[in-house]
Amino acid sequence: MKKKKSINTIFALLSLGFIAKILSMCARILTTRQIGVDAMGLYQLATPCMLLVITLSQFGLPTAMATLVSRHLKKAKVLLISGLSISFVIAIVMMALTIIFSQFVANNILKNPNILPTLYALALLIPLVCLSAIIKGFFLGLNEIELTSTSTVMEEVGRILFIVFFLDYFASISPAYGSFGAMIGVCVGEIFQSLYMIFFNNRRLYLRVNEFSKIKLRTRYEEGKSIIKISLPLTLSRLIGSITYFLESIIITNLMLKYGYDINVITHDYGILSGYVMPLLLMPGFFASAYANYLLPNLSKSVGQRNYSLAKKKFKKVTIISLITGTFFSLVFFIFPKELMKLLYNTTEGYELVRLLALPFIIYYIESPIIASMHALNLTTKAFYSTVISSIIRILILVLLTQKFAISTVAIATLVSVFVDVIINGYFVIDRLFFHNEKIVL
Repeated sequence: MKKKKSINTIFALLSLGFIAKILSMCARILTTRQIGVDAMGLYQLATPCMLLVITLSQFGLPTAMATLVSRHLKKAKVLLISGLSISFVIAIVMMALTIIFSQFVANNILKNPNILPTLYALALLIPLVCLSAIIKGFFLGLNEIELTSTSTVMEEVGRILFIVFFLDYFASISPAYGSFGAMIGVCVGEIFQSLYMIFFNNRRLYLRVNEFSKIKLRTRYEEGKSIIKISLPLTLSRLIGSITYFLESIIITNLMLKYGYDINVITHDYGILSGYVMPLLLMPGFFASAYANYLLPNLSKSVGQRNYSLAKKKFKKVTIISLITGTFFSLVFFIFPKELMKLLYNTTEGYELVRLLALPFIIYYIESPIIASMHALNLTTKAFYSTVISSIIRILILVLLTQKFAISTVAIATLVSVFVDVIINGYFVIDRLFFHNEKIVL
């Protein structure tokens, strides 16, 4: 019965993840059509800022909450209040910093004053992201995985509704306000997501406010330290990943110019790689995230109960399923690269690179479950070290191989960094879970 339930849960997660991915693509297409090229350019210009701000604002709290709640179910209420307290402080600080520095970023860094309204809208997004992060982590920890997955679908539904009914108004004013409206659409999506989780859960969360308010301040503080212990190295890992991604385009562009490539060729080739090839290969990543979301609370719970035989079984099952699914998609990409590129992008440029990378990319699809296992086994600090090592290797590959492989070096660097991450983290997970589980400190 339990086996059948877990299969049904995984299937539901995959279905919901697929629906959310499709809706996200629809939202992007609708946004582009509604606001036009100029406004979309401004929105894309603000996207790296948005990703950085979200990384810092979430502070790794969803993963920390999911891990701790699943391990200590009796402390779930205290952990929720502690997480919300931390999140509230972070939201206030990040909102203030975003508003204060928006004008400087728009004028001096992004060199476009028209982006200022979008950055102000980004400040509004911060508390919404913080709230949804805590609630999602809380329910993941309680193993209400279908609730959190459905909430992602609701997020996209809310965003699409805003785009259909209200985005035209903003776009009609100016491109700057069109971009502002697109960011407000993201905010509306977060509101839909949080409201869905608050009102449609099995715990009647919205009726228990009085119960939560009685939790003592000292108790909140003690559990808050546990949350930060996990969330801090996780945030640093993501921050290093974001910085590496930011440096990648700068390094590859400057090196290719140095080796005599024309700027137009560089822009074209980088656009093909980052706009067509990599998104296609990364597209099935939603199923790896679904498997990771299933594994994290279940593995944490088993480890918390010292039931290591069950923990091993769950880890092996999810990793093997992820590997099989990844192999299927990689074979599809390897056999039909030209047809897929034509169907999705109406171009066949870059299909040779898709075929070349398809089979090695199998390793990417087991990265998320392995990283989720690292957090479940309280190895978050070691995961941070592996991110540092893989990021350094990624930069070194760009520096050393760009002269020979040109723009393909970006794809090679991405693959090698994923291999390094999987090997290091996989070693720690297997060593700790299968050979030295007595060393697991919770």
